[in-house]
Amino acid sequence: MQRDSKFIIWAVVVLLFAGVVIWGIYSKKGPTAGTPPAPPPPNPSLQPVAVPTRETLMGKIDTIQGQTFTLALSAGASAANSAQTKKITVDSSTTFEKIVFKDPAVMQKELLAYNAKTADSGTRTAPPAPFEKVTISLSDLKKGDSLIVTVISGSAAGDAAKATDVIVQPVVATQ
Repeated sequence: MQRDSKFIIWAVVVLLFAGVVIWGIYSKKGPTAGTPPAPPPPNPSLQPVAVPTRETLMGKIDTIQGQTFTLALSAGASAANSAQTKKITVDSSTTFEKIVFKDPAVMQKELLAYNAKTADSGTRTAPPAPFEKVTISLSDLKKGDSLIVTVISGSAAGDAAKATDVIVQPVVATQ
C-alpha cells in the first residue's frame, strides 16, 4: 500500500509540473501580456499627399496666351468651382477635338444602311452618330469658342488647372 501511495504522489507531482509548464507556454504571461505592440515609427515617404482631382468644365474662351487660356465658366457648369473664370494650361499630352455635324445627306445614307442591316440580321447595334470628332490643335482655338474641358486641378488655390482633353462644341444656329 505504501508503494502505491508513493506512485500516486509521484504521478500527481509529475502531472502538476507538466500542467505548470504547459500553462506557462500558452498563457503568455510576461511583461508584454495584454499590451498592444508599439506602432512603427512614421515613414516620411509614406505620408499622405494631396491627390489631384479630375473635373469637367464647360464655358467659353475668354483669353488665350501661349499654352494657357482662361475659360469663362457656364452657369452651373461646376458646383465645386465658385469662380466665374478658370485659368487652364495645356501641354503636349492634351488632346484637342472639335465636334462637327455630318452633312444631312451623309447622315441619311448612314441611317438607311443601319436600318437595312438591323432589319436583315435582327441584332441591335449602336446607330451612327450625327457628328464626327476632328482632331485640332491649340492654334485652332479662338476667343468665344464653347468648350468642354477635362482638367486635373492643382493643389494650391492660385494654380492653373492642367487640361487633359479639350473639346470644341459646335455652334448651333437658333431660328
